[in-house]
Amino acid sequence: MKINSLLLFGAALVALGSCATGNGEKTLLKGQVKEGIDSVTVQVRYPGTELDTVVAVAGGNFSLEIPTDRMSNGVVKVEHTYLPFIPDGSELEVVIADSSYICSKDEKSLQNAIVAYDQKMQQLYNDFMNLRRELSADTALNDEEKNEKLNEAYEELTEDKKALCLETLKDNPDNFLGASALSNVYYELDMDELQTLVNGLSEEMKAQETIKSIIASLEAKQATAEGKMFVDFEVQTVIGHDRSMAANPVYSTVKLSDYVGKGKYVLVDFWSPWCGPCKREMPNIKAIYDKWHGEHFDVLSVAVWEREDVRVTMETADKLGVTWNQINNAKSIPTELYGIDGIPHIILFGPDGTILKRGLHGTELAETVDEYLSKLN
Repeated sequence: MKINSLLLFGAALVALGSCATGNGEKTLLKGQVKEGIDSVTVQVRYPGTELDTVVAVAGGNFSLEIPTDRMSNGVVKVEHTYLPFIPDGSELEVVIADSSYICSKDEKSLQNAIVAYDQKMQQLYNDFMNLRRELSADTALNDEEKNEKLNEAYEELTEDKKALCLETLKDNPDNFLGASALSNVYYELDMDELQTLVNGLSEEMKAQETIKSIIASLEAKQATAEGKMFVDFEVQTVIGHDRSMAANPVYSTVKLSDYVGKGKYVLVDFWSPWCGPCKREMPNIKAIYDKWHGEHFDVLSVAVWEREDVRVTMETADKLGVTWNQINNAKSIPTELYGIDGIPHIILFGPDGTILKRGLHGTELAETVDEYLSKLN
């Protein structure tokens, strides 16, 4: 392995933001490069500070101090290897070799705890992928049986991950590891369960950027819970299906209230053209639309989080047989208002705009719409 330089910088373990508090304490990083490298340089950048310096590495060793902050994180990047660490105030050993790692000399340190947490998460994933490969190669099972076993394994993986994250959060309610664990599981929790967890967090934890986003999402869900009146939004949607629209789009201002609260039951599907589960849900939505569309029922698809130009959304919708009302180019405007963490997210609104059910999918979709619409016959 040839190493020309090391880059140490503030980064995102499981996509968490960070901010150094500047409490005056220091964390020591002592590094070793074991691949016969006599001298390299280490660039140091640390989140929340103006620290940006280059440290010489002589004889395969380097040493540096950075501000301690148990609510922050960093990463040592070596070529394509990323080694996360938490500046927890202990002495951290950085080893750059075929098997690189960062650990603390203090066995009970936060750094060692997050390494153990990452290893457990990785093991859960590896076990699932191994089973998936075994099922794929099993000639004694048909496709339906394989899918059934795979779904069971995925549900077990989800429950095991949830248990690990909740236990980790319980043990770390006031540091970065707890924040990381909560970010990995909050979307699996109901609102009451998540609210209870949020109430137990330290004020410092609640001020962490990702936790602030989770709290905002929870508050949005509570404001748009079943039984609440719909929250309106306005976006600039692109109209027309001409390919030239990509270069010269024509926008039209639309609101959710143009469709919802007008005296009809409306099924609203928040989706995106890159989302596989969204596309797999479309036949279910189309069957419901074909059955009930009319005086008392309609469907609206709202494209969010689009990654390509809006033409892709239009073309994908055409291929999927979407003939009902559509809004594109909604970005994250509706998802922030409704606390939507993943798509597809499907909501049934009542004739007056009341949110009747949300988070619908699969057979539950048709069953729910049938339940309400059949009352009108």
